[in-house]
Amino acid sequence: MNSDSFFDSFSMHTEVKLKLYNEYLQKYLRILLNADYINTIHIYDLFCGKGETDGGQVGSALISVKQAISSACIYTKSKRIIVHLSDKNKAFCEELKFRLASIAIPANIEVSVQCKGFKDEVGNIISRHDHEKNSKVLFFIDPYGYKDTPPKTLLDLKQNPNTEIMLFLPVSFIYRFIDSPKSNPTLYKWKTFMSITGRPKDLLKIVDLITKRFSLAGFYSGSFILNNQQNSNKYAIFFVSSNVYGLEKFNETKWAIDPIDGSQMCRNFTGEVIPSIAEEWRLASLDKLSNSIKEHISAKPNKMIDNIELYDVVIRQGFLPRHFNEVWKKKPFLKREFLTSKTRSNYIGYDYTKRDPLVKFWLQ
Repeated sequence: MNSDSFFDSFSMHTEVKLKLYNEYLQKYLRILLNADYINTIHIYDLFCGKGETDGGQVGSALISVKQAISSACIYTKSKRIIVHLSDKNKAFCEELKFRLASIAIPANIEVSVQCKGFKDEVGNIISRHDHEKNSKVLFFIDPYGYKDTPPKTLLDLKQNPNTEIMLFLPVSFIYRFIDSPKSNPTLYKWKTFMSITGRPKDLLKIVDLITKRFSLAGFYSGSFILNNQQNSNKYAIFFVSSNVYGLEKFNETKWAIDPIDGSQMCRNFTGEVIPSIAEEWRLASLDKLSNSIKEHISAKPNKMIDNIELYDVVIRQGFLPRHFNEVWKKKPFLKREFLTSKTRSNYIGYDYTKRDPLVKFWLQ
């Protein structure tokens, strides 16, 4: 689908993608607008389109602007929010400017629209934020394909620790053409990035490999799969952050959309799921979490972990502290020792990761 026909109307997987972005952005702004050390928040939508479909469905550009306005009105601390919108399609940019002209924008919010391609803008963005310490930057990168987003460029964007990236990729297309002799240079770079020589047996392995590769680069990374019901293609949103708390908020958002195993849109958006099957999936997902924790502890020389590290493991696996608590109530598979008399709970929430360890765990 080309970019023009895309904006005729959004299909279901696009609606879910935008729902995930909107709800994460709301959490992101709420936290940063209340953070004492932040004075400026930058939001970049680098393939912004024209703001809405011909049928009036709101796109990512207007979501960014409206969420910035509503959040700034609720959390009234005086901080700047700058929304940077860019697209190489000049007609889209002009139409977006026309729509923005009818929106009342508060004085502490700035919105800019540029008719520039992603590759042309990246260098300017990196140098712009290279030395900023009291600002945060969120990139929403939703290309019209995978050709405009080489992984090296994404890693360059992420070198500033104050940045987070939400990246949308058509994984079915990457999987389909990964071994094609006509593969374009960007696709070859993604193949190298994933450290594969041929096509994996399972398409979902592509999602797993990309997520893990960002983790190996030193970041907190997660993913969420989106299914196009019209043609059975799969897409994925990848999240990359330098902060474990950012990944926790992304996990919260995707579990709200898929409460069964927090991995893909189909649970709530493609019809009813038989309750017994849903419960079977949910329990299998929790078993996956407990096995991951066991494997992590088993690989440690002292076979021991504290609440700070346990929180990190849970979040990196795509889960939330409440999932560990549920696993624990079902079967306490770890022994524990309290390091302070002030607590008698597991305390693996983020608020406690900034303090001294409170509990240590080891395998039964």
